[in-house]
Amino acid sequence: MGRAAPPAAAAAEPAAAAPAAEPTADAAAAAAEAAALIESCSRSHALPDGRELAYVDCGGAGSRGTVLFLHPVQGNRLMALALHRPAAELGLRVIAPDRPGYGASSPHPGRTVASFAADLAVLLKALGVARVGVLGSSAGSMYAFALARNPETAPIVAGRVTLLPPWLPPSSLPDGHGVPWPLRLLSAAPVAAAAAFVGAGNALVLWRLRGGDVRVADIMTRSTPLEVAAFERDPLNDHFYRAMINEWSRPGAASAIAEEMLLCAEAGARRRLGFAFSEAAAAGAGARVFAGGDDPLVPAARVRAWAEAANGGAAAEEAAAGAAAARGGNGGASGRGGGGQPVELVVVEGGTHDGVFHTHKRAALEALAAELA
Repeated sequence: MGRAAPPAAAAAEPAAAAPAAEPTADAAAAAAEAAALIESCSRSHALPDGRELAYVDCGGAGSRGTVLFLHPVQGNRLMALALHRPAAELGLRVIAPDRPGYGASSPHPGRTVASFAADLAVLLKALGVARVGVLGSSAGSMYAFALARNPETAPIVAGRVTLLPPWLPPSSLPDGHGVPWPLRLLSAAPVAAAAAFVGAGNALVLWRLRGGDVRVADIMTRSTPLEVAAFERDPLNDHFYRAMINEWSRPGAASAIAEEMLLCAEAGARRRLGFAFSEAAAAGAGARVFAGGDDPLVPAARVRAWAEAANGGAAAEEAAAGAAAARGGNGGASGRGGGGQPVELVVVEGGTHDGVFHTHKRAALEALAAELA
């Protein structure tokens, strides 16, 4: 198994030392470039039962390997296009599928985490991927671990799965860490009620972005200025995320998102997850985790407690990646790093749940490239 450099050596993506990239001289040209990339990278695969599995195939030619990106609850395959440039620079190919009911993928009533891992096994085999790095974002963490446990895909997963940021289902919280009340409330909601709530929220976002004067960065209210600057560094990201958000208007999209939210929130999620994260990390190749220090959805204290449980009671080897490093220093490298513990943890000082993806996506890709070497 290839071993990545420890988290302490992973450099955060520069975010503030250098000014953000100058806007494209011709905004229409930027939109056209993004649209052309979306079209050229869009794919679909017919599964054995007749369902379609939509995915994006972007990044480089894969001279250093292939990364499978697993999107968060409100994301879809198009979010992976924000990885296109750094992946291409690193020689990595990125495959990013829509989950059932999302984007252009067919619904799959009653699906589980394991059933989607089986779909991914079919896709990877069809694409001839013999070794893959796995990058899960938020809810994508569940599927990352499922792939590492699936008998068909476990042998081809390269090293640690990488979580940017992680999501911890209630069933995987260590003893003494109760389920937060918002999750208990959400887990009790009927799917139809949750879908109506999601649909209303999505409609508001779509309405706000309908005018050309509002940028995606303007609605990134849960992210820090540092994180927004990292997002804006690539002027195509605004167009990629607009396209991603426009997918929310597809028929059935709100229901698919609501079902995923309920799966994430269930106090009894183990029933549909099939395993506890600590068991998965300890039994498999382990996990590399980039957690936001100011993440209100998955607080760093909970991530530390989970990592300690996965490491058999030993504190996770941790690197605190601070804002100064994110501006282009040595990656926030402090702490120990390395070693053979199942969970390697990077806590991003001031990082938020949505924003660490943008400040640390390159660091995550670099670590995966090392695993694939």
